[in-house]
Amino acid sequence: MLKICIPVIILFAMGCSGNDSSKNKKTADKPEVQVAVFPAKELFIDTADGGGWGADVRLSIVKITATDTSTSYFLNSSSGGKNIGFQVTIPAAVPDDKKANTQTLVFNSSGAISDNFISVLSKLYKEKPDTSLHFASFKKASFIDLDEFAKKEFGKVADNSNGIKALKLFFENGNDNDYAEIFININEQEKWIALLEKDESYRKQVLKALTSK
Repeated sequence: MLKICIPVIILFAMGCSGNDSSKNKKTADKPEVQVAVFPAKELFIDTADGGGWGADVRLSIVKITATDTSTSYFLNSSSGGKNIGFQVTIPAAVPDDKKANTQTLVFNSSGAISDNFISVLSKLYKEKPDTSLHFASFKKASFIDLDEFAKKEFGKVADNSNGIKALKLFFENGNDNDYAEIFININEQEKWIALLEKDESYRKQVLKALTSK
C-alpha cells in the first residue's frame, strides 16, 4: 500500500507545481495598471480677454489610469449645476522614426456627462444646441506632441517646469469640409486638461468630430 501511495503523491505535487508556474506566467503577461483618483472642480472658461478665442475650457482630471502602453484621463467638472466630462487616452510611446511626428489618441464618452459637455461647448461656440447629438462613444484623432516636435525638428529642448504637455490635434476624415484643428494641454501636476481653440472657424467641425447621432 505504501509503495502505491508515494508515486501518487509525487505526481500530485508535480501537477500543482505546473499549475502554479502557469498562473505565474499569466500574471507576468498582464500589463501593470496604475490608477489614481482626484476631486472634481468647477469648469474653467478662458475668455477672449485671456488671449484666446473666448471658448477655451479647462476640465478637472478625476482619474488617471496608466499602463506601459497608454494613459487614460477621465475628466469631470461642474458647470451650471451639471457635471460635464469625457475620457481621452494617449499612447505612452514616442515614435522611434524621426520623421513620424504624428500619433493617435482616442476620445471616449462617459455617458450623460459627455453629452452635457457637448451642450456647454455648443453654447460657448455660439452654435445652436442639437439635443439629438451625443458625444461619440469612440473617436480617434491624430496629434503632434509640440515639445517632441520642436526637439526633433529644431533640437529645442522644452522647459517643462510648468508641468504642461502640449498637443496639437487634427480631425480629418477625408472630407476637407470636416477638417479641424484644436490644442490640448495636459497638466498632471495640477490635475486638469484644457481644450484650446486653434481658430474659431473650426468650431462646427470640432463639434461634428466629437459627436454622433
